[in-house]
Amino acid sequence: MFPSFLSLPTLLCIFLLLLSMLEQFIIYKLGLIPSQYYEILGNKDAVSFKSITIRALLIIVTEAFISSTLRYTVSMLHIQWREHLTLTLHKEYFKDVLYYYVNMFCRDIDNPDQRIAEDLNNMCDTFSQIFAPIILAPFIIVYYVHQTIVISGYIGPLVVFGFFIVFSFINRFIMSRVVYNVYKKEKLEGDFRFKHMQIRVNSEPMAFYQSGSTECLKSNNILFDLLRSQYRVAQKNYLLNFFVKMSDYIGVILNYIILAIPIFAGLYNDLSAAELSSVISKNAFIIIYLINNFTRLIDLSVNAATTAGLAHRVGLLFETLLQLKNSEKPLITTYANSTERRYSMRQE
Repeated sequence: MFPSFLSLPTLLCIFLLLLSMLEQFIIYKLGLIPSQYYEILGNKDAVSFKSITIRALLIIVTEAFISSTLRYTVSMLHIQWREHLTLTLHKEYFKDVLYYYVNMFCRDIDNPDQRIAEDLNNMCDTFSQIFAPIILAPFIIVYYVHQTIVISGYIGPLVVFGFFIVFSFINRFIMSRVVYNVYKKEKLEGDFRFKHMQIRVNSEPMAFYQSGSTECLKSNNILFDLLRSQYRVAQKNYLLNFFVKMSDYIGVILNYIILAIPIFAGLYNDLSAAELSSVISKNAFIIIYLINNFTRLIDLSVNAATTAGLAHRVGLLFETLLQLKNSEKPLITTYANSTERRYSMRQE
């Protein structure tokens, strides 16, 4: 995925990280804008209202530009990774007659075409999306934990940590079953598609032998296996989505619970109503963003698990190709002998 330090994928990754850090700075500035509005409107300050509105618009335009550039960079990184990895796989796959051995004799490698064309593409797509967030997440969380400690003391971060640990444990437990069932479903998807590819390639002999009803029965059996697997995935996802949504909404309430700690402790008794509204808005943004980053860790773990599953399928194909290439048996001779044996059996 990183051919060399000055290769385009590596440079795109560095640019993506730098741009993501800049976006976090802009998001922080943008998140503080509402608190300034609360104070300005509470004090009925028309001059400051105009200046903060112009500043807010400039920050919004900057964030929109950075966000669009990030999405474009992620797409370019996805394409570059797919190109590099697919060409590497093609180089090994079409060497000698390895493609013949993989398709005919390697029963552990189901649907090599799906692994090269679909699984590798999905792996590059998902990994390009989570690459920068996974690297920056610890630094972002540390910064906002510090800000939360300033607001509410150590109780605030401890409450958020406890909330995250409980729901991440539950989600991880359910997620392991989802990933396993998704892996099985993808295998059956490949089998179903391969069956229809066989029918397309062999449609002429099928028509000659009038075997439509037999192939229909076989195709339906594969379809029913696939649908049963899809039902299992849907059932596991139902439970996972329930806990993910519940954690999202509890996170909103948790924000106000943490905010209540310094307010009821009397830390802001000397502030006016406008100043208190501004402080509450600012603190709410910091706490909500901290909770949101913990929640995003759960989402990132889902995508990381998906990427790991796809990488396992692609990596297993690549390892098998390397093993076949390094085997002592001459592949071309073996292929010729097997072809000759099949030909002689037909003659007999």
